[in-house]
Amino acid sequence: MRESRIGRVVYAMQAPLTGGVTRWNILADTRLSDTLPEVFAPPPEIVPGFMREEAETAMAHRAPVVWHFMHTRNIFGGPLPTEILARLAAPHSNGPWQRIMSFLRRRFFDRFGRK
Repeated sequence: MRESRIGRVVYAMQAPLTGGVTRWNILADTRLSDTLPEVFAPPPEIVPGFMREEAETAMAHRAPVVWHFMHTRNIFGGPLPTEILARLAAPHSNGPWQRIMSFLRRRFFDRFGRK
């Protein structure tokens, strides 16, 4: 984006663990354009959170299990909803989501995701 000289970046949800605004905020780093102005434009205007609610609703509707996993793990950052905070503070229960995630961890994530 910096090399193509895009002037404004608009996005709905931050993902500090997987992308977006990460540990090194390359979009806002002025050292790039100060060091190599021939290659990198000055930092673009950054507009985070544009239509965040609509994007969350669309993701939840399209892939509810994946959305639940990402939302409860706070993948997109921001404050956790009150119901999730209460569930995390409560003693561990063996509800349907816990059973689904336990099954996925044993049968899928451990087998294919970790070596």
